[in-house]
Amino acid sequence: MTNILQTLDEEILRYYTNLGMKIPEKTLYRTTAVASLIGGAVGGYTSVLGSNAVLLPLALGVAKPTAHNVTWSIAALNGYSDEETDGETASIDPFLKLCKTMTINTRLPILAGSIALGVVSYNLFNQETPNLEKAILLGVAGVSYFALASAMYLNDRKPKLLQRDSLLTQAYHKVKDALTPQPTPVPVPVRNYSTLESAL
Repeated sequence: MTNILQTLDEEILRYYTNLGMKIPEKTLYRTTAVASLIGGAVGGYTSVLGSNAVLLPLALGVAKPTAHNVTWSIAALNGYSDEETDGETASIDPFLKLCKTMTINTRLPILAGSIALGVVSYNLFNQETPNLEKAILLGVAGVSYFALASAMYLNDRKPKLLQRDSLLTQAYHKVKDALTPQPTPVPVPVRNYSTLESAL
């Protein structure tokens, strides 16, 4: 199960890497800092209001990853995101390393939560007697958490992911190879030589 989640996380990161490579670094890190702050704050506030505190653990749980991702964005904006190299030894600030680790480990659950809130909001809108206030609040929370998760992925761009085929492309080639009929080998007649002279 862990491998499946890691693969899914990597495929999502591939998309955001492709997107993030088109944005200038300074612009990107300013955007991720603002998106993290707004996404975490608005998402937490509206999810609690919209669910009568049922989602309070989610709102509180997102507070730390939000702070960590904002720290990552600000550090990157000031040129401290990359690992510092001293000869052959690579080191990174311990707190920044903690921020990166927390962000990487929480971005997929936050993205999944944002999608779940969007589904709940959609379902509330389509009931016979819709609870519009709750649906709007949860919808806003979902969009806010989605912005936060997107900022987390954008901060962790990995260009090497773009050098190999995506999971879908790999699966396509495997299916294509399996369905493509293999050419039937054609037997080559072997001539038998009875004497050395007939072989010349």
